[in-house]
Amino acid sequence: MMEVAITYFIETYNIRRVKISIIYGFIVFLLAIPASLSFGILNGWKIFGMQLFDLFDYFSANVSLPFSALACAILVGWFWNKEKIKAVITNGNKNNNHFFTYWFLIVKYLIPPIITVIWLNAIGII
Repeated sequence: MMEVAITYFIETYNIRRVKISIIYGFIVFLLAIPASLSFGILNGWKIFGMQLFDLFDYFSANVSLPFSALACAILVGWFWNKEKIKAVITNGNKNNNHFFTYWFLIVKYLIPPIITVIWLNAIGII
């Protein structure tokens, strides 16, 4: 995840890698401080009935990870060029992968509803 964000800022805003890496690392460091202090002086603080560390853990495990997986499946299955994906997966069509068609159909039609059900279950809707 860190590499994706850093590459985005390098390509979009033409910022040097070292500079944006230091900035990104500092932001992550600042966000980690409350989580680590939730075992100490911030032990009594609760948001939505959870300590800060538990809240960060819940958000990353039950909200952001399933959402990211769903977004990736939708992006690959519905928006990327199927032939370009096949070229990448089969190493420029050097490897004759007969299972690509099945894989692509699974990513396009089966994975998004499964991840949606997992996600809704994780956040307590179903």
